[in-house]
Amino acid sequence: MSTCTETSVHVAEKQHRSSGDYKTSLYNWITDSDGKTIIYNGATGCLAEVEPQYLDQIRPVVESMPGEAIDTSFISEPLHQQLVSGGFLVSIDIDEREFLRQVLLAPRYMTEICNISAVVTTRCNFACPYCVQDSSRGTDMKPEVVDRILELVRKTRSQSFSISFYGGEPLLVPDTVCEIMRELKKISSEKGINLYHLLVTNGYLLDADTTQELSRNGIDHLQVTLDGNKEYHDKRRVLKDGNGTFDRIIENIITASRCMDIDVRMNLESSMHTTCAEVAHVESALQGHQRIHLYAAPTRWSDSIDATKRNISSVCKCFPNRYYYKNRLEAGIPGCCAVSLSSRVVLPDGRFVLCWDEVGTDHPDYGSLLERNYPDPSRKSMWMRWDPYLNEPCASCRFLPTCRGSCPKDWIMTGKPLCEFHTEDDYVSFIITNYQKRVICRKEGL
Repeated sequence: MSTCTETSVHVAEKQHRSSGDYKTSLYNWITDSDGKTIIYNGATGCLAEVEPQYLDQIRPVVESMPGEAIDTSFISEPLHQQLVSGGFLVSIDIDEREFLRQVLLAPRYMTEICNISAVVTTRCNFACPYCVQDSSRGTDMKPEVVDRILELVRKTRSQSFSISFYGGEPLLVPDTVCEIMRELKKISSEKGINLYHLLVTNGYLLDADTTQELSRNGIDHLQVTLDGNKEYHDKRRVLKDGNGTFDRIIENIITASRCMDIDVRMNLESSMHTTCAEVAHVESALQGHQRIHLYAAPTRWSDSIDATKRNISSVCKCFPNRYYYKNRLEAGIPGCCAVSLSSRVVLPDGRFVLCWDEVGTDHPDYGSLLERNYPDPSRKSMWMRWDPYLNEPCASCRFLPTCRGSCPKDWIMTGKPLCEFHTEDDYVSFIITNYQKRVICRKEGL
C-alpha cells in the first residue's frame, strides 16, 4: 500500500490479534483510477494507492459495512497499523461521528479573539448586476474603528491571529489596509503572535504600484474573483460605466504574483459554463505562475436554491480534472466566522455582522464594536446551534467530513444544506481528482 501516494509499505509476517477489537470507519471509500486501486478515508483525509499484493487484505476492510465490527486477524501487523493510522479501522469503543462532532464544536467556543474580518469600505468600483450589497451609499472605515480593532488584538491572549480585509472593494482604501497591517505586524512581533492575513479584492486596482505598497506593508496573500471565462465575466463583473474588467484583472494578477500568493476563485455558472473548453483560456493565461492557485466555485444565489444546486453540480461534474481539488482533505471545522465565538466581522462604522453575506444588506442589530467587544449573544446563539453531526440529512451522510455540513446560513435560511456532492459518483470523482493531482505534484517535486 502506498500511503498518500508517496511511500511504500513492506509487509512482514502476519500477527494475530483479538477479533472484534476494531470496526470499519463510517467514511471509507475504494475506487479505481488508471488501473490503480485507490482507498480514501473522509475523516482523516488519508488517500492511498494499494499495491496489488496487499489488495486481498485491504479490500475486505474498506468494503465492509461502515461502522461494523470486523475480524482483523488476517491482516499483517504493519498493514494493520497503517489502516488504523489512516482511519480506515477504528477502535470498537470509539464513537467516530461523535469524535468528529467534538472536532467541529471545540474550537468554536474559544473565547479569545483570533479572527477579524475588517470591512474597510462598503464602496465598490464595480456595478455587478447580481451583487446583493448596496454600494451606492458606501462608507469607509472610521479611524476610531481601526483603533478598536487594534486594541482587541493587543488584548488577546491567543497565540495566532487572522485578519481578512473585505469590502466593498478594499483597494479603494489601500492606506487603511496598510495602516492596520503595519500595526498588526508590530503587535504580533511584540506579543509573539502568529499573524495570518488575506485581502479579498476584485483585482481591478491591483496595479504594480499598489502591489508594491501592499507588499511593503506585509500583505502577501490575496484572493481575486473571476466569473468564469472572459465572455461571461465581462457581462457580470463590470465597471460603473458598464465596461468589462477581465483583461486588466488577468494582467494585474500575473504582475502581483511576482511578490505575493494569489488565490483566483473562478465562479462558475451552469447556464454558461458546461465544458472545460469554455474556461481553458483562463487556465492557459495563468499557467506557469507558481504563486497563483486557480480553483472553481459554484455561483451561489440567495434567491434561487435550485440554480445554486445546478451550479454546484456543474463544478462537480464538468470541471473535476482541472479545478475540483482541495489542498486539505482531512475533516475539520468550516471556516465560518458566524459560528465561532472567537471571530468578528466589523463594518466600517463599527457595527457587527455575523456572516460575510450580511455585509451591505439589511441585517439584525448585533451591536457595535465601539460599544462592546462582541456581537449580541442572543442573536448569535441561533447560529451557534448549527450542528451538522446531529441534524439530518448530514448526520448520516458519508460525505460529511469532507463537505463539513455546507454553509450554516443555508441551514438557517432554508432548514437544509446545499449539498456539495449530490451523488456517490460526484464524491468518487472528487477522490480520483485529488489522487491524480497528488501524483502530478509528486512527479514534479511540488
